[in-house]
Amino acid sequence: MISQVFFVLFLGILGLNFMFLFRKGLSTINIYVLSLPMGLFLWEFIILIILIFELPFDVYAIISLNLLLFTILTLINFNKKNIAKRDLKCFFIYLFSFSFVSVFFSIFNYSILSDDSWKLLIGGKYIDTYNNLSRSLIPLGGIYSYIIQSSGGFFGFDYLYVLFPLMALSSSLFYFYNLYSPFKEKNVALNREFYFSLFSVFILLSSYFVLFNGYYLHSNLIYGFYSFIALYGLWRRLISGDRSWLIISAVALLSSSFLRMEGPLFSLIIIIVLISNKHIKFQEKLYYVGANSLLVAVWYIKLFFILSDQPSKYYLNRDRALLIAVLYLLTFIVLLLSQQRILNRLKQHFPLIMLYFLSIGWTIVMLTKGLTIKGKLLILERYGIFIVNAVKYGGWGILWVAVMALFVVGLALKRIKNESVYLYYIFSFLLLYNCIHIIRGGWRLDWGDSGNRMLMHIIFTISFYAFLKFKMALFPKSYVK
Repeated sequence: MISQVFFVLFLGILGLNFMFLFRKGLSTINIYVLSLPMGLFLWEFIILIILIFELPFDVYAIISLNLLLFTILTLINFNKKNIAKRDLKCFFIYLFSFSFVSVFFSIFNYSILSDDSWKLLIGGKYIDTYNNLSRSLIPLGGIYSYIIQSSGGFFGFDYLYVLFPLMALSSSLFYFYNLYSPFKEKNVALNREFYFSLFSVFILLSSYFVLFNGYYLHSNLIYGFYSFIALYGLWRRLISGDRSWLIISAVALLSSSFLRMEGPLFSLIIIIVLISNKHIKFQEKLYYVGANSLLVAVWYIKLFFILSDQPSKYYLNRDRALLIAVLYLLTFIVLLLSQQRILNRLKQHFPLIMLYFLSIGWTIVMLTKGLTIKGKLLILERYGIFIVNAVKYGGWGILWVAVMALFVVGLALKRIKNESVYLYYIFSFLLLYNCIHIIRGGWRLDWGDSGNRMLMHIIFTISFYAFLKFKMALFPKSYVK
Protein backbone atom coordinates (compact mmCIF):
# COMPACT_ATOMS: atom_id res chain seq x y z
CA MET A 1 0.00 0.00 0.00
CA ILE A 2 2.66 2.52 1.04
CA SER A 3 4.85 1.59 -1.94
CA GLN A 4 1.97 2.56 -4.27
CA VAL A 5 1.67 5.93 -2.54
CA PHE A 6 5.38 6.62 -2.96
CA PHE A 7 5.26 5.51 -6.58
CA VAL A 8 2.37 7.77 -7.64
CA LEU A 9 3.88 10.59 -5.57
CA PHE A 10 7.11 10.23 -7.53
CA LEU A 11 5.12 10.30 -10.79
CA GLY A 12 3.40 13.49 -9.66
CA ILE A 13 6.66 15.24 -8.72
CA LEU A 14 8.36 14.08 -11.93
CA GLY A 15 5.45 15.39 -13.97
CA LEU A 16 5.43 18.64 -11.99
CA ASN A 17 9.10 19.14 -12.83
CA PHE A 18 8.25 18.62 -16.50
CA MET A 19 5.27 20.99 -16.37
CA PHE A 20 7.41 23.79 -14.89
CA LEU A 21 9.16 23.95 -18.27
CA PHE A 22 5.99 25.69 -19.48
CA ARG A 23 5.72 28.10 -16.57
CA LYS A 24 5.48 31.16 -18.79
CA GLY A 25 2.66 29.78 -20.92
CA LEU A 26 0.46 27.87 -18.48
CA SER A 27 -1.30 28.86 -15.31
CA THR A 28 -0.14 27.49 -11.96
CA ILE A 29 -3.32 25.45 -11.58
CA ASN A 30 -2.90 23.73 -14.96
CA ILE A 31 0.74 22.99 -14.12
CA TYR A 32 -0.20 21.18 -10.92
CA VAL A 33 -3.34 19.47 -12.25
CA LEU A 34 -1.49 18.00 -15.25
CA SER A 35 1.53 16.86 -13.21
CA LEU A 36 0.30 13.27 -12.68
CA PRO A 37 -0.66 12.47 -16.32
CA MET A 38 2.60 14.01 -17.54
CA GLY A 39 4.64 12.09 -14.95
CA LEU A 40 2.90 8.87 -15.96
CA PHE A 41 3.77 9.59 -19.59
CA LEU A 42 7.48 10.06 -18.80
CA TRP A 43 7.62 6.81 -16.80
CA GLU A 44 5.88 4.87 -19.57
CA PHE A 45 7.93 6.50 -22.30
CA ILE A 46 11.23 5.45 -20.73
CA ILE A 47 10.05 1.84 -20.45
CA LEU A 48 8.76 1.97 -24.05
CA ILE A 49 12.19 3.05 -25.31
CA ILE A 50 13.79 0.22 -23.33
CA LEU A 51 11.39 -2.27 -24.93
CA ILE A 52 11.86 -0.90 -28.45
CA PHE A 53 15.65 -1.06 -28.38
CA GLU A 54 15.75 -4.14 -26.10
CA LEU A 55 18.00 -2.44 -23.56
CA PRO A 56 18.88 -4.02 -20.19
CA PHE A 57 15.59 -4.16 -18.36
CA ASP A 58 15.40 -4.08 -14.56
CA VAL A 59 13.95 -1.88 -11.86
CA TYR A 60 17.29 -0.27 -11.02
CA ALA A 61 17.89 0.78 -14.62
CA ILE A 62 14.38 2.23 -14.90
CA ILE A 63 14.62 4.11 -11.62
CA SER A 64 18.09 5.40 -12.54
CA LEU A 65 16.86 6.72 -15.89
CA ASN A 66 13.87 8.41 -14.25
CA LEU A 67 16.08 10.00 -11.59
CA LEU A 68 18.46 11.16 -14.31
CA LEU A 69 15.54 12.71 -16.20
CA PHE A 70 14.28 14.31 -12.98
CA THR A 71 17.74 15.84 -12.33
CA ILE A 72 18.00 17.19 -15.88
CA LEU A 73 14.53 18.77 -15.67
CA THR A 74 15.37 20.31 -12.30
CA LEU A 75 18.60 21.84 -13.62
CA ILE A 76 16.81 23.25 -16.67
CA ASN A 77 14.06 24.78 -14.52
CA PHE A 78 16.50 26.42 -12.12
CA ASN A 79 18.68 27.60 -14.97
CA LYS A 80 15.69 29.24 -16.69
CA LYS A 81 14.36 30.49 -13.33
CA ASN A 82 11.06 28.66 -13.82
CA ILE A 83 10.98 27.83 -10.11
CA ALA A 84 10.96 30.67 -7.57
CA LYS A 85 10.70 30.87 -3.78
CA ARG A 86 6.99 31.64 -3.99
CA ASP A 87 6.49 28.19 -5.54
CA LEU A 88 7.55 26.47 -2.32
CA LYS A 89 4.24 27.22 -0.63
CA CYS A 90 2.25 25.83 -3.57
CA PHE A 91 4.55 22.81 -3.74
CA PHE A 92 4.09 21.89 -0.08
CA ILE A 93 0.31 22.29 -0.38
CA TYR A 94 0.44 20.06 -3.45
CA LEU A 95 2.67 17.53 -1.68
CA PHE A 96 0.41 17.34 1.35
CA SER A 97 -2.83 17.16 -0.68
CA PHE A 98 -1.44 14.59 -3.11
CA SER A 99 -0.11 12.42 -0.27
CA PHE A 100 -3.35 12.63 1.71
CA VAL A 101 -5.54 11.71 -1.28
CA SER A 102 -3.16 8.91 -2.33
CA VAL A 103 -3.18 7.39 1.16
CA PHE A 104 -6.98 7.68 1.25
CA PHE A 105 -7.40 5.82 -2.05
CA SER A 106 -4.81 3.23 -1.04
CA ILE A 107 -6.75 2.43 2.16
CA PHE A 108 -10.19 2.45 0.56
CA ASN A 109 -9.54 0.17 -2.37
CA TYR A 110 -12.78 -0.19 -4.34
CA SER A 111 -11.11 -1.50 -7.48
CA ILE A 112 -13.31 -3.16 -10.08
CA LEU A 113 -11.84 -5.81 -12.37
CA SER A 114 -13.24 -7.52 -15.44
CA ASP A 115 -11.76 -10.19 -17.71
CA ASP A 116 -9.99 -7.45 -19.67
CA SER A 117 -8.53 -6.10 -16.41
CA TRP A 118 -7.00 -9.47 -15.60
CA LYS A 119 -5.41 -9.60 -19.04
CA LEU A 120 -3.79 -6.21 -18.39
CA LEU A 121 -2.53 -7.38 -15.00
CA ILE A 122 -1.09 -10.58 -16.45
CA GLY A 123 0.52 -8.65 -19.32
CA GLY A 124 2.10 -6.26 -16.85
CA LYS A 125 3.39 -9.14 -14.75
CA TYR A 126 4.87 -10.73 -17.86
CA ILE A 127 6.86 -7.56 -18.60
CA ASP A 128 8.34 -7.21 -15.11
CA THR A 129 8.99 -10.98 -14.80
CA TYR A 130 10.45 -11.81 -18.21
CA ASN A 131 11.53 -8.30 -19.27
CA ASN A 132 9.71 -8.79 -22.54
CA LEU A 133 6.31 -8.73 -24.18
CA SER A 134 3.72 -11.50 -24.16
CA ARG A 135 2.91 -12.47 -27.75
CA SER A 136 -0.49 -13.76 -26.71
CA LEU A 137 -1.51 -10.63 -24.75
CA ILE A 138 0.04 -7.74 -26.69
CA PRO A 139 -2.69 -7.87 -29.41
CA LEU A 140 -5.39 -7.29 -26.78
CA GLY A 141 -4.38 -3.84 -25.54
CA GLY A 142 -2.03 -0.89 -25.83
CA ILE A 143 1.49 -1.25 -24.47
CA TYR A 144 1.06 1.64 -22.02
CA SER A 145 -1.80 -0.23 -20.33
CA TYR A 146 0.57 -3.13 -19.64
CA ILE A 147 3.40 -0.84 -18.56
CA ILE A 148 1.13 0.76 -15.94
CA GLN A 149 0.60 -2.60 -14.26
CA SER A 150 4.21 -3.75 -14.70
CA SER A 151 5.14 -1.32 -11.91
CA GLY A 152 3.55 -3.71 -9.40
CA GLY A 153 6.28 -6.29 -9.90
CA PHE A 154 8.99 -3.63 -9.69
CA PHE A 155 7.86 -2.26 -6.32
CA GLY A 156 6.35 -5.27 -4.61
CA PHE A 157 2.59 -4.73 -4.83
CA ASP A 158 0.13 -7.00 -6.61
CA TYR A 159 -1.38 -4.41 -8.91
CA LEU A 160 -1.51 -0.64 -9.24
CA TYR A 161 -4.95 0.60 -8.21
CA VAL A 162 -4.25 3.99 -6.58
CA LEU A 163 -3.46 5.57 -9.94
CA PHE A 164 -6.99 5.25 -11.36
CA PRO A 165 -9.00 7.34 -8.86
CA LEU A 166 -6.14 9.86 -8.86
CA MET A 167 -6.36 10.20 -12.65
CA ALA A 168 -10.13 10.55 -12.32
CA LEU A 169 -9.64 13.37 -9.83
CA SER A 170 -7.03 15.02 -12.04
CA SER A 171 -9.32 14.83 -15.08
CA SER A 172 -12.23 16.37 -13.14
CA LEU A 173 -10.09 19.27 -11.91
CA PHE A 174 -8.63 19.90 -15.37
CA TYR A 175 -12.11 19.75 -16.91
CA PHE A 176 -13.58 22.16 -14.36
CA TYR A 177 -10.77 24.71 -14.35
CA ASN A 178 -10.47 24.95 -18.13
CA LEU A 179 -14.21 25.11 -18.63
CA TYR A 180 -14.36 27.95 -16.14
CA SER A 181 -11.32 29.90 -17.19
CA PRO A 182 -10.00 29.05 -20.65
CA PHE A 183 -9.41 32.67 -21.62
CA LYS A 184 -8.40 34.42 -18.42
CA GLU A 185 -6.23 32.05 -16.43
CA LYS A 186 -4.59 34.82 -14.44
CA ASN A 187 -7.84 36.18 -13.03
CA VAL A 188 -9.84 33.52 -11.24
CA ALA A 189 -12.72 34.66 -9.05
CA LEU A 190 -15.97 33.25 -7.71
CA ASN A 191 -18.77 34.36 -10.02
CA ARG A 192 -21.63 32.97 -12.09
CA GLU A 193 -19.22 31.38 -14.56
CA PHE A 194 -17.58 29.54 -11.69
CA TYR A 195 -20.87 28.07 -10.50
CA PHE A 196 -21.94 27.21 -14.05
CA SER A 197 -18.69 25.28 -14.57
CA LEU A 198 -19.04 23.60 -11.20
CA PHE A 199 -22.59 22.56 -12.07
CA SER A 200 -21.35 21.19 -15.42
CA VAL A 201 -18.79 19.00 -13.68
CA PHE A 202 -21.46 17.89 -11.23
CA ILE A 203 -23.61 16.74 -14.16
CA LEU A 204 -20.66 14.82 -15.58
CA LEU A 205 -19.87 13.15 -12.25
CA SER A 206 -23.53 12.41 -11.53
CA SER A 207 -23.24 9.50 -13.95
CA TYR A 208 -22.52 6.23 -12.17
CA PHE A 209 -20.41 4.94 -15.06
CA VAL A 210 -18.07 7.95 -15.02
CA LEU A 211 -17.40 7.40 -11.31
CA PHE A 212 -17.24 3.66 -11.94
CA ASN A 213 -14.32 4.18 -14.34
CA GLY A 214 -12.43 5.93 -11.57
CA TYR A 215 -12.06 2.52 -9.89
CA TYR A 216 -12.25 0.27 -12.95
CA LEU A 217 -8.79 -1.12 -13.77
CA HIS A 218 -8.85 -0.47 -17.47
CA SER A 219 -7.65 2.10 -19.97
CA ASN A 220 -10.98 3.80 -20.77
CA LEU A 221 -10.85 6.77 -18.39
CA ILE A 222 -7.12 7.39 -18.81
CA TYR A 223 -7.43 7.21 -22.60
CA GLY A 224 -10.41 9.60 -22.55
CA PHE A 225 -8.44 12.02 -20.36
CA TYR A 226 -5.33 11.99 -22.56
CA SER A 227 -7.29 12.39 -25.79
CA PHE A 228 -9.20 15.30 -24.24
CA ILE A 229 -5.92 16.97 -23.23
CA ALA A 230 -4.58 16.44 -26.76
CA LEU A 231 -7.56 18.07 -28.46
CA TYR A 232 -7.92 20.84 -25.89
CA GLY A 233 -4.20 21.62 -26.10
CA LEU A 234 -4.42 21.96 -29.87
CA TRP A 235 -7.43 24.26 -29.55
CA ARG A 236 -5.71 26.39 -26.90
CA ARG A 237 -2.66 26.75 -29.14
CA LEU A 238 -4.92 28.10 -31.89
CA ILE A 239 -6.78 30.64 -29.74
CA SER A 240 -3.84 31.80 -27.63
CA GLY A 241 -0.83 31.25 -29.89
CA ASP A 242 1.12 29.70 -27.00
CA ARG A 243 3.33 26.81 -28.12
CA SER A 244 3.33 25.31 -24.64
CA TRP A 245 -0.14 23.94 -25.26
CA LEU A 246 0.96 22.32 -28.50
CA ILE A 247 3.72 20.43 -26.69
CA ILE A 248 1.27 19.29 -24.00
CA SER A 249 -1.08 18.20 -26.77
CA ALA A 250 1.67 16.21 -28.52
CA VAL A 251 2.61 14.41 -25.29
CA ALA A 252 -1.03 13.55 -24.51
CA LEU A 253 -1.63 12.37 -28.08
CA LEU A 254 1.39 10.09 -27.92
CA SER A 255 0.09 8.63 -24.65
CA SER A 256 -3.36 7.96 -26.08
CA SER A 257 -1.81 6.29 -29.15
CA PHE A 258 -0.08 3.70 -26.97
CA LEU A 259 -2.87 3.12 -24.44
CA ARG A 260 -5.23 1.14 -26.66
CA MET A 261 -4.81 -0.90 -29.82
CA GLU A 262 -7.26 1.35 -31.73
CA GLY A 263 -5.69 4.47 -30.18
CA PRO A 264 -3.46 5.30 -33.19
CA LEU A 265 -6.51 5.42 -35.49
CA PHE A 266 -8.28 8.01 -33.33
CA SER A 267 -5.03 9.95 -32.88
CA LEU A 268 -4.75 10.29 -36.66
CA ILE A 269 -7.91 12.42 -36.58
CA ILE A 270 -6.19 15.07 -34.44
CA ILE A 271 -3.03 14.88 -36.56
CA ILE A 272 -5.00 15.47 -39.77
CA VAL A 273 -6.85 18.41 -38.19
CA LEU A 274 -3.47 19.83 -37.15
CA ILE A 275 -1.90 19.44 -40.60
CA SER A 276 -4.83 21.20 -42.25
CA ASN A 277 -4.71 24.26 -40.02
CA LYS A 278 -3.03 27.27 -41.59
CA HIS A 279 -2.49 29.09 -38.28
CA ILE A 280 0.15 26.64 -37.06
CA LYS A 281 3.64 27.02 -38.49
CA PHE A 282 5.12 24.23 -40.57
CA GLN A 283 8.01 23.78 -38.13
CA GLU A 284 5.59 23.22 -35.25
CA LYS A 285 3.66 20.70 -37.33
CA LEU A 286 6.92 18.96 -38.22
CA TYR A 287 7.86 18.44 -34.57
CA TYR A 288 4.33 17.45 -33.53
CA VAL A 289 3.55 15.06 -36.37
CA GLY A 290 7.13 13.82 -36.73
CA ALA A 291 7.47 12.78 -33.08
CA ASN A 292 4.11 11.01 -33.04
CA SER A 293 4.32 9.43 -36.49
CA LEU A 294 7.85 8.08 -36.22
CA LEU A 295 7.46 6.68 -32.70
CA VAL A 296 4.14 5.00 -33.48
CA ALA A 297 5.49 3.64 -36.77
CA VAL A 298 8.65 2.25 -35.13
CA TRP A 299 6.63 0.56 -32.38
CA TYR A 300 4.15 -1.07 -34.75
CA ILE A 301 6.89 -2.22 -37.08
CA LYS A 302 8.44 -3.91 -34.04
CA LEU A 303 5.06 -5.48 -33.24
CA PHE A 304 4.86 -6.73 -36.82
CA PHE A 305 7.87 -8.95 -36.11
CA ILE A 306 6.69 -9.91 -32.60
CA LEU A 307 3.09 -10.90 -33.34
CA SER A 308 2.30 -14.40 -34.50
CA ASP A 309 1.04 -15.16 -38.01
CA GLN A 310 -2.26 -16.38 -36.61
CA PRO A 311 -5.04 -14.07 -37.87
CA SER A 312 -7.17 -12.24 -35.33
CA LYS A 313 -10.72 -11.28 -36.16
CA TYR A 314 -11.15 -8.55 -33.57
CA TYR A 315 -7.71 -7.69 -32.20
CA LEU A 316 -4.28 -6.62 -33.40
CA ASN A 317 -2.46 -8.88 -35.84
CA ARG A 318 0.58 -8.51 -38.10
CA ASP A 319 -1.38 -7.07 -41.02
CA ARG A 320 -3.08 -4.45 -38.86
CA ALA A 321 0.18 -3.53 -37.14
CA LEU A 322 1.80 -3.01 -40.54
CA LEU A 323 -1.21 -1.00 -41.74
CA ILE A 324 -0.96 1.37 -38.75
CA ALA A 325 2.79 1.82 -39.30
CA VAL A 326 2.25 2.57 -43.01
CA LEU A 327 -0.57 5.02 -42.28
CA TYR A 328 1.62 7.00 -39.90
CA LEU A 329 4.60 7.02 -42.26
CA LEU A 330 2.35 8.18 -45.11
CA THR A 331 0.91 10.90 -42.87
CA PHE A 332 4.42 12.16 -42.13
CA ILE A 333 5.31 12.08 -45.83
CA VAL A 334 2.15 14.04 -46.66
CA LEU A 335 3.18 16.67 -44.12
CA LEU A 336 6.65 16.94 -45.67
CA LEU A 337 5.07 17.41 -49.12
CA SER A 338 2.32 19.73 -47.88
CA GLN A 339 4.39 22.79 -48.82
CA GLN A 340 4.03 21.87 -52.48
CA ARG A 341 1.50 23.94 -54.39
CA ILE A 342 -1.13 21.26 -54.98
CA LEU A 343 -1.08 19.80 -51.48
CA ASN A 344 -0.81 23.26 -49.95
CA ARG A 345 -4.17 24.14 -51.49
CA LEU A 346 -5.68 20.77 -50.75
CA LYS A 347 -4.56 20.35 -47.13
CA GLN A 348 -7.14 22.78 -45.72
CA HIS A 349 -9.78 20.31 -46.89
CA PHE A 350 -8.11 17.25 -45.31
CA PRO A 351 -10.61 17.05 -42.40
CA LEU A 352 -13.57 17.11 -44.80
CA ILE A 353 -11.92 14.48 -47.00
CA MET A 354 -11.36 12.40 -43.87
CA LEU A 355 -15.05 12.71 -42.97
CA TYR A 356 -16.06 11.65 -46.48
CA PHE A 357 -13.87 8.56 -46.37
CA LEU A 358 -15.06 7.64 -42.88
CA SER A 359 -18.68 8.06 -44.02
CA ILE A 360 -18.02 5.74 -46.96
CA GLY A 361 -16.32 3.26 -44.66
CA TRP A 362 -19.24 3.40 -42.23
CA THR A 363 -21.69 2.80 -45.10
CA ILE A 364 -19.70 -0.22 -46.29
CA VAL A 365 -19.57 -1.65 -42.78
CA MET A 366 -23.31 -1.11 -42.40
CA LEU A 367 -24.01 -2.98 -45.64
CA THR A 368 -21.59 -5.84 -45.03
CA LYS A 369 -22.03 -6.33 -41.28
CA GLY A 370 -25.56 -5.06 -40.81
CA LEU A 371 -27.29 -7.90 -42.65
CA THR A 372 -27.29 -11.62 -41.94
CA ILE A 373 -27.52 -14.30 -44.61
CA LYS A 374 -31.25 -14.51 -44.01
CA GLY A 375 -31.60 -10.79 -44.63
CA LYS A 376 -32.39 -9.86 -41.05
CA LEU A 377 -31.65 -6.23 -40.21
CA LEU A 378 -29.07 -7.10 -37.58
CA ILE A 379 -27.85 -3.51 -37.59
CA LEU A 380 -31.08 -2.38 -35.93
CA GLU A 381 -30.51 -4.85 -33.13
CA ARG A 382 -26.91 -3.66 -32.67
CA TYR A 383 -27.79 0.02 -32.59
CA GLY A 384 -30.73 -0.76 -30.36
CA ILE A 385 -28.36 -2.35 -27.84
CA PHE A 386 -26.04 0.66 -28.16
CA ILE A 387 -28.83 3.19 -27.51
CA VAL A 388 -30.40 1.23 -24.65
CA ASN A 389 -26.98 0.91 -22.98
CA ALA A 390 -26.36 4.64 -23.36
CA VAL A 391 -29.64 5.55 -21.67
CA LYS A 392 -30.34 2.64 -19.31
CA TYR A 393 -28.24 -0.49 -18.89
CA GLY A 394 -24.82 1.01 -19.50
CA GLY A 395 -24.74 2.87 -16.17
CA TRP A 396 -24.70 6.37 -17.71
CA GLY A 397 -27.99 7.51 -16.25
CA ILE A 398 -29.32 10.50 -18.20
CA LEU A 399 -25.85 11.88 -18.94
CA TRP A 400 -25.81 11.02 -22.65
CA VAL A 401 -29.37 12.26 -23.13
CA ALA A 402 -28.45 15.59 -21.55
CA VAL A 403 -25.10 15.93 -23.31
CA MET A 404 -26.43 15.09 -26.78
CA ALA A 405 -29.34 17.49 -26.31
CA LEU A 406 -26.92 20.26 -25.33
CA PHE A 407 -24.60 19.30 -28.18
CA VAL A 408 -27.32 19.53 -30.83
CA VAL A 409 -28.64 22.84 -29.49
CA GLY A 410 -25.08 24.12 -29.13
CA LEU A 411 -24.49 23.64 -32.85
CA ALA A 412 -27.05 26.41 -33.47
CA LEU A 413 -25.47 28.83 -30.99
CA LYS A 414 -22.90 31.46 -31.88
CA ARG A 415 -19.68 29.84 -33.01
CA ILE A 416 -16.56 30.08 -30.91
CA LYS A 417 -13.13 30.62 -32.37
CA ASN A 418 -11.68 27.50 -34.03
CA GLU A 419 -14.79 25.52 -33.15
CA SER A 420 -14.12 23.28 -36.15
CA VAL A 421 -11.31 21.58 -34.18
CA TYR A 422 -13.90 20.09 -31.84
CA LEU A 423 -16.48 19.34 -34.54
CA TYR A 424 -14.10 17.57 -36.92
CA TYR A 425 -12.81 15.39 -34.08
CA ILE A 426 -16.22 14.59 -32.60
CA PHE A 427 -17.90 13.63 -35.88
CA SER A 428 -14.84 11.71 -37.14
CA PHE A 429 -14.55 9.90 -33.82
CA LEU A 430 -18.20 8.88 -33.86
CA LEU A 431 -17.97 7.53 -37.41
CA LEU A 432 -14.80 5.56 -36.69
CA TYR A 433 -16.16 4.41 -33.34
CA ASN A 434 -19.29 3.07 -35.02
CA CYS A 435 -17.25 1.14 -37.58
CA ILE A 436 -15.07 -0.43 -34.87
CA HIS A 437 -18.04 -1.21 -32.64
CA ILE A 438 -19.98 -2.95 -35.42
CA ILE A 439 -16.98 -4.95 -36.63
CA ARG A 440 -15.83 -5.97 -33.16
CA GLY A 441 -19.12 -7.45 -32.06
CA GLY A 442 -19.85 -8.89 -28.61
CA TRP A 443 -22.93 -6.75 -28.01
CA ARG A 444 -24.80 -7.14 -24.76
CA LEU A 445 -27.11 -5.15 -22.56
CA ASP A 446 -24.82 -4.13 -19.70
CA TRP A 447 -21.93 -1.82 -18.89
CA GLY A 448 -19.38 -4.39 -20.11
CA ASP A 449 -20.41 -4.00 -23.74
CA SER A 450 -17.32 -2.88 -25.68
CA GLY A 451 -19.13 -0.03 -27.39
CA ASN A 452 -20.57 1.17 -24.09
CA ARG A 453 -17.12 1.30 -22.48
CA MET A 454 -15.63 3.10 -25.49
CA LEU A 455 -18.06 5.97 -24.99
CA MET A 456 -15.80 6.91 -22.09
CA HIS A 457 -13.20 7.89 -24.70
CA ILE A 458 -15.29 10.81 -25.98
CA ILE A 459 -17.44 11.88 -23.02
CA PHE A 460 -14.93 14.47 -21.72
CA THR A 461 -14.52 16.09 -25.13
CA ILE A 462 -18.12 16.16 -26.30
CA SER A 463 -19.55 17.30 -22.95
CA PHE A 464 -16.84 19.97 -22.58
CA TYR A 465 -17.66 21.33 -26.03
CA ALA A 466 -21.41 21.37 -25.29
CA PHE A 467 -20.99 23.10 -21.92
CA LEU A 468 -18.45 25.54 -23.36
CA LYS A 469 -20.88 26.62 -26.10
CA PHE A 470 -23.60 27.30 -23.54
CA LYS A 471 -21.18 29.07 -21.24
CA MET A 472 -20.12 31.41 -24.04
CA ALA A 473 -23.75 32.07 -24.91
CA LEU A 474 -24.70 32.83 -21.30
CA PHE A 475 -21.56 34.80 -20.44
CA PRO A 476 -20.26 36.35 -23.70
CA LYS A 477 -17.86 38.64 -21.81
CA SER A 478 -15.91 35.57 -20.67
CA TYR A 479 -14.78 35.06 -24.25
CA VAL A 480 -11.65 37.14 -23.70
CA LYS A 481 -8.09 35.91 -24.27
